Amino acid sequence: MRAFHASRVRASDVLAAIRRWAPRGLGAVHFTGGEPTLHRELPALLTLCRRLGLRTGLGTNGHRLADPGYAARVGPLLDEVMVSLHGPTAKVHDRLVGRRGSFRRALATIQGLATANDGLVAVNVVATRHTVDTVGGTVALAVDSGARFVLVSQVAPEGGALAHYGNLAVLNDRVPGLAAEALAAARGATVRFFGFPACLLGEARWLSNDLYFSPRVTVEWADRGGGPRLVDIVSLRPDRGRAPVRACGGCAWSGACPGPFEHHARVFGTGGIVPLGVSTRGT
Repeated sequence: MRAFHASRVRASDVLAAIRRWAPRGLGAVHFTGGEPTLHRELPALLTLCRRLGLRTGLGTNGHRLADPGYAARVGPLLDEVMVSLHGPTAKVHDRLVGRRGSFRRALATIQGLATANDGLVAVNVVATRHTVDTVGGTVALAVDSGARFVLVSQVAPEGGALAHYGNLAVLNDRVPGLAAEALAAARGATVRFFGFPACLLGEARWLSNDLYFSPRVTVEWADRGGGPRLVDIVSLRPDRGRAPVRACGGCAWSGACPGPFEHHARVFGTGGIVPLGVSTRGT
C-alpha cells in the first residue's frame, strides 16, 4: 500500500473501467482496496452502478460502516458487503490487523448490516498460522452476528503478505482440521474456502470457492516500468498465482482445482497434496 500511496483511484478511472467492460457482459462491480469506504466518491459511484443496473459489492474492514449514519447512506446502494473478521476476540483480531478497536467496529458493522438487511452481509476470515486454532470460533461468531455467508481464506501471497508469507500462511497439514472445524461452526450458514487445494479440504472440497468462480476483470495498480498505472487483469479461472504441482498428476479434480499457490509450494513444499479419484497408496 505504501508503494502506491500517492496513486489514488479517481471516479473517472472507475467510469472508464465500466465503459470498457460494460459491452462485454459486465454485470457486477465489487469495490475493494485498501479500504474503499475511505474514498469520498464511493457513494456517488455506487449510485451510478445502481442506475446502470449493476450489482454492487464491497470488501471492507468495517471501520466506517460501524457509523450508523454512514451505513444508512451506503447500505441501500449495496447488494453485498464482505467484512473482514480474523479472530473471535479483540485480542486475536486486533493484533493481526494492527489496529486497536478494529474488532469492535467490524463486529458492529456485521451486526448492524445484518439487522438492517438480512442477507446483505458476508464475512471473510483469513486463516493464518497464528489464528488457525481460532478459525472455528471466528466462523461461529460471524454466524451468530448475522452473517449468512462466510469465506475462509488462505493467505494470498501478495503485497505485505508476500513479504511475510513464511510466517503467515497455514501449512498444508493444518488445512483438513481447519476446514472441518469451520464447516461445523457454520451451523447452516453458507461457507466457502478460498486458496486451498481441493485435496486438503476433505469433504469440504465441495465447498471450495473454485467451484463457484465466475470470470472477472480486476482493475488494480501495477508498476511495470514507467511508474504506477491501472491495469486490467482478466481471470477466466480461479488460478491467479496458483498452478498444479507434480503431486497433482492424474487428479480427477484437475479441471476444477487450480492447485496450490505457487509461492506456497516453493516455500513449504507440496506435502499432503495428493490426486483425488486416483488409487494412491496411503490415501
